[in-house]
Amino acid sequence: MNNARYDSMQNFLDLIKKFAISNPNRDIDDKFIYSNLIKYNINASQMGEAKINQHFPIITNYFKGNNKVNYCMSQNGYYLVLKNGNLNGNEIKLYVPLDYNHILNGAVIITDYMAKNGIEFQAKLAKVIRNDDFIIQVNTIKDANEIIKFIYNNDYIKEGLLRENPFLPSINGVGLTMDNDYSFNRILSESLSDYIRQLKNQNRVESGNVREFNAFLANLAHNEQNLDKKDIYNLLTKTTDANFSANMLSNFIKDKIVDKYDNLNQRITEPEYYLDRALIVTNQTYPNTVKGALIKYISGDPSYIADDGYARQGLLKYVKSEDVVNLMRQKLKQVNYTGSNDIGNLIDKYLSLVIVTRHEKSVYELFHMLQNAYLNTQEVYDTLQANYALRRLIDENNSMGFTNRYNDRDILNRYVLGKNIKNIILTGISYDRTIDYNNTNAFVSLFAEYLNGRKF
Repeated sequence: MNNARYDSMQNFLDLIKKFAISNPNRDIDDKFIYSNLIKYNINASQMGEAKINQHFPIITNYFKGNNKVNYCMSQNGYYLVLKNGNLNGNEIKLYVPLDYNHILNGAVIITDYMAKNGIEFQAKLAKVIRNDDFIIQVNTIKDANEIIKFIYNNDYIKEGLLRENPFLPSINGVGLTMDNDYSFNRILSESLSDYIRQLKNQNRVESGNVREFNAFLANLAHNEQNLDKKDIYNLLTKTTDANFSANMLSNFIKDKIVDKYDNLNQRITEPEYYLDRALIVTNQTYPNTVKGALIKYISGDPSYIADDGYARQGLLKYVKSEDVVNLMRQKLKQVNYTGSNDIGNLIDKYLSLVIVTRHEKSVYELFHMLQNAYLNTQEVYDTLQANYALRRLIDENNSMGFTNRYNDRDILNRYVLGKNIKNIILTGISYDRTIDYNNTNAFVSLFAEYLNGRKF
């Protein structure tokens, strides 16, 4: 049992409780908790006397002309974003909290190391000191381990490490979570806020403790239907356990991440994604035949699955016919399915989750969905990621590059997947000039320029 970490969690909870008791009419919302959480355990000397962003030109000048590191300011102007390559949509996030005297050089040293070693990443440097002031997203657990090892062996960076958020799982002072469309710290703040509200409603704020909060999180995890949020609740349930250890973290990360990589630790798309995608495309292409097509596939005949150039190939590559039933059972278990295990009933229930009754949308409605997905991905990541996602949608009929924070990916899968994306773009923009129809990059540039020229 890590008493120091557990005691630190309890101390933070006690601070929030004390404020709640002193301010009975104040709602302890997630924003209040988040603002305190990111500054917890940081003293004045570590904060420094000035904002970091006045020194951002030092970093951008260092990487100017470096073709392995792209940089830009985030849309909200709060972060300097550094990037190499593309993210795969289900990243591992590292928190490297550095104090004022080490943040600039530390960020440059780590970024330089990643770029020179061919690690694809996106890093965000905050404009003020906080315990999540330098965040790195990478695609593989192998890359994450290499970065953690590099930091551990670099005395300068170790010297500048702040005490991390005690609720955050960490290895050698570096926080580590699975990344998805929900922020770990935001979900933690919302959960703490809901817990304090519950205590206030029960007139027992003083009795709140981490052990009880752990049970509160376990209940949230049990009832949550969104799988990305469920993963974060489950991880929080682990980290707030009094007996939490690095081994528990390693096992949890292994269960949730490592099994999504092949022997070379390269990212592969989840079999469930390709199964769902094949069913959606088949339903679009041959309405009312999808159940029969799936039964045929299970029996070893893939010819009834629609062949759009990607759906059938992806299914054949990533989903063995003998694994389909287990995949369906696993997903149905997550939504507490208690019906018959008869194969026909399993397929009917699974299809009810995957195939939603479709009302045909106009091209302009489809364009609006595409526009929202692009802009939201740009907001969550950056323009490079949004362009990559659109390019992948056009070339591969694959939506995985887009964020799903606002359900954009689900909407694209339901209504846009399988459509002629280039025609949707040309119609939505009312573009009547000549364009090389075979040049995907031309369409991505046209779409990006159109959106960036409009005000929303």
